[in-house]
Amino acid sequence: MADNGVVLDKFATLATDSFRSLTLELCGYKTKMIEFIDMEHTPKNILIKAIKSKSSNLKEKLKEYNKLKEFLGIHPLLEDLTKKYFLIDTNTEIPYN
Repeated sequence: MADNGVVLDKFATLATDSFRSLTLELCGYKTKMIEFIDMEHTPKNILIKAIKSKSSNLKEKLKEYNKLKEFLGIHPLLEDLTKKYFLIDTNTEIPYN
């Protein structure tokens, strides 16, 4: 995959959008990813709709987030910038009150 720039670019774009959505969910938002322009016009056409809501399944979302980080072998800068807004401790998996 690393040899194919087009595939790598599309994969990186989708992975980034996934991290953005999961980060918002860990901060207490319900998210929905929507394709708002046909892919033939632009490759970066994902709209992330986020609505502040009561958090549910924070532990599951954190597990999903950590699995994606581990799978890709990365530490997103977005996590460092937004961690203070997370509704769950990323080390202990205990939700904040």
